[in-house]
Amino acid sequence: MKKSLLLALGICLSGGTLLTNSYADTVRIPAGHQGDNVWSGKTPSRGMNKAAVEGEFGAPDSKVGPNGNPPIYYWEYPDFTVYFESDMVLHTVIKHRPKS
Repeated sequence: MKKSLLLALGICLSGGTLLTNSYADTVRIPAGHQGDNVWSGKTPSRGMNKAAVEGEFGAPDSKVGPNGNPPIYYWEYPDFTVYFESDMVLHTVIKHRPKS
């Protein structure tokens, strides 16, 4: 009994590699099926502040936030969404336009 308990404990402490398997799938989407157009416009850059974004791209369609700590905001524009941490741009995400 003690041997099997020690063996089980040893397997658990070693990361349980004998007890788990991982699987992953690769999803491939042909370029012709991704959307009608490829974005070629300009978007806000990481590190820009809110005043610079609004000055260059105009007022957004909507402003959401703050949420969480640090405060996260996002602004919706017709073709992209801008995510801010406090006053600085974190990411800009281009909106997907499905192929008709």
